[in-house]
Amino acid sequence: MPFLRTLFHRFQSTAFVLFLRRVDSSLVITFVALTTLCVVFLIGYMSNTFLEDFSLISYEKRSALLKSAAQNIRGKLSGVHYVGKSLQALARLQDKGSMQRSPVVATVCISMLEATPFLRSLTLVTHDSGILNFLRVKPSSSLFWHKFQQRSLKPLSHAFVKKTRFASQFTRGGKALWAFYDKNGFCFYTEEEPMQALEENDLSFFKKTYITGKMQIRTPYPLFFGGMGLTITYPLTFKNADKVEGALGLQMDLSTLSQLLDSNMFGSVESLFLMNEEGVCLAHPRLEKSFRVSTDGIKPQLMRHFNKRWEALFEKRFDAPLKEHPISYHGVPYTLYIIPFSALLRESHFLKDVTLCALLANDYLRSGFHSSQQEILLLGFAITIFLSLFIFWMAARMTAPIAGVVYALKQMAQMNFNASFKDHAYFLEIHHIVQSLKGMITALGAFGKFVPKNLVRQLMQDTQEVRLGGSSKELTILFSDIKGFTNISEKLDPQTLVERLCQYFDIMTDLIIDNKGTVDKYIGDAVMAFWGAPLPDKLHAVHACQSVLACYDHLKILNEKLLSEDKDPLYSRFGLMTGKVVVGNIGSKERFQYTILGDCVNLASRLEGLNKHYGTSILVGETVYQQAKDFFVFRIVDRVAVKGKNEGVLVYELLGAIDSLSQERFSYLTDLAKQTEKAFNFYQQGDFMRAHAVYQFVFRLFHEDTVAAVLKKRCQQLKEHPIDLWDGVFRLDSK
Repeated sequence: MPFLRTLFHRFQSTAFVLFLRRVDSSLVITFVALTTLCVVFLIGYMSNTFLEDFSLISYEKRSALLKSAAQNIRGKLSGVHYVGKSLQALARLQDKGSMQRSPVVATVCISMLEATPFLRSLTLVTHDSGILNFLRVKPSSSLFWHKFQQRSLKPLSHAFVKKTRFASQFTRGGKALWAFYDKNGFCFYTEEEPMQALEENDLSFFKKTYITGKMQIRTPYPLFFGGMGLTITYPLTFKNADKVEGALGLQMDLSTLSQLLDSNMFGSVESLFLMNEEGVCLAHPRLEKSFRVSTDGIKPQLMRHFNKRWEALFEKRFDAPLKEHPISYHGVPYTLYIIPFSALLRESHFLKDVTLCALLANDYLRSGFHSSQQEILLLGFAITIFLSLFIFWMAARMTAPIAGVVYALKQMAQMNFNASFKDHAYFLEIHHIVQSLKGMITALGAFGKFVPKNLVRQLMQDTQEVRLGGSSKELTILFSDIKGFTNISEKLDPQTLVERLCQYFDIMTDLIIDNKGTVDKYIGDAVMAFWGAPLPDKLHAVHACQSVLACYDHLKILNEKLLSEDKDPLYSRFGLMTGKVVVGNIGSKERFQYTILGDCVNLASRLEGLNKHYGTSILVGETVYQQAKDFFVFRIVDRVAVKGKNEGVLVYELLGAIDSLSQERFSYLTDLAKQTEKAFNFYQQGDFMRAHAVYQFVFRLFHEDTVAAVLKKRCQQLKEHPIDLWDGVFRLDSK
């Protein structure tokens, strides 16, 4: 029977191959001819039928593109709104009389001007305390320097002009105190002189804001120091006040807004402009169309000035936001879209009363169709070429299993057990080889899940016997565990608990390995890993930080999914430490493990536990900070001596990767880090009163920051119960 079965398989394979060799050519030629005819038929069919249904496709494309343009515009201007909201919050912490002379306010305003390219100036106005105005000044701002030089007592040198980056004026009683700042925000010159940067019309607009108590957008107007501008005003409520007593003005250069609109014009979009709720143009890609110049001066550009018929369409803009309006503009047919931001993006801040208008050429309606037709034609040629090559594949398919075996063996040498290859052959002997190799790959792949693959690769290259022992190396060690895991495990049955943990470990393990890390072990819900061994890695601290941030971001996605399914989320805490450890094969002669030992391992575990004390998620040691500070944003947290140690170590919080942060988020985090470092320096010097004040400021300004909450409470306790010999170290009594 085995002999007959073998003979049957050989006969079957041989007969099948001979049959295919005979029919290969005729099959391929026939298939190519039929496919070519089908492609030609499809192209002809599209010309008559698809055009009738293209209006729906075109409408969906236009809607998506207009939404994309609106999102881009809102994203660019969101930084301006953040400045307004931040200064409103700062005003609620300041007295009305002292805010305009506060050095903190000056520092914040200059920092926000520097971080927000769209802003030209910031203005704080109260009805009885004067006017404070911050301006962005460049050496090329010739009109500003000309007007200032006319009244200044100091001759302006080239070095003075080149050094100046910002200027401020505090006006009260008809006199203006001017201050000039360099690129670091340092005030290097002040002068009192009668020049004011705000005219009476400007002040009346500010007064209207704090009288009505509502945010307003002023239509385009000429700026005092040249150019056209757009102002957004916010009402200000000061400390211990129950009503609006001032206004904040954010001035934007109209030319910058015109460039923003121009950069978002796509396809056949002829124009893209912004209108307020009263039908007044706020910005246009062509600057001269944002306003009208008459004998009476600069006048607003109304919707009816573009076209009288458009005014009626504008009044009905909320009825159908994405409705097409066929119009004729200068004798050319166009399609007009009048789309309120609130209907398009559910706008909730200062753009909620703004309308986006888009003027599209009618050629755009068919451009999508012609593009699709060309794609079908190219696809037809691609299919024809592919089928022509198919004959060569058919001729070579008998050797494919052997090539697959060779490829799989090469991948095994590189510890890649997931390589796919053809596991079926027409010859029985080759089929047996393929199946045997497949079983061996499965076994070795399972072994690689228990031992780090880099270590197995090293063992395969080393012909010597594996021995016990280790060597001293500088590594970066990670400990992480799940917050409140005991409570979660009590709610779940064992099988569900294991499945939930495996889902969590899959994410953590993949990201650690992808960032050149080695998973040491799983301890309950905790993960222990390290970087720098068995393969050397000069950037082990950087890769460890990358891995932790990636784990943190992916766990957010997992938790969103768990919460949507009414399941408990898995919030993880991380501790990273870099230092000398012993790494190698540790255990008994019969059984050992590739792992690490050392004081830094214990310290990494303690750092992970410290997150609970400070309300943080990722804490790292000073050695990690020193090696990775050029790539990531950190902030100082504390100097801590863990239980059993007398010497304190600096502890930092990892906030984000510099290259992946937006400009707005980077400015926010660096400001948080600077303010926290300032408070910590006072704390280390034993100046607990000033440290408490700065931590209180951080706590309020940065959304009730947990680190600031812990440290300001400690500073309060140290003020009330001072320590005789203060060394700046906080000592923990428990692990």
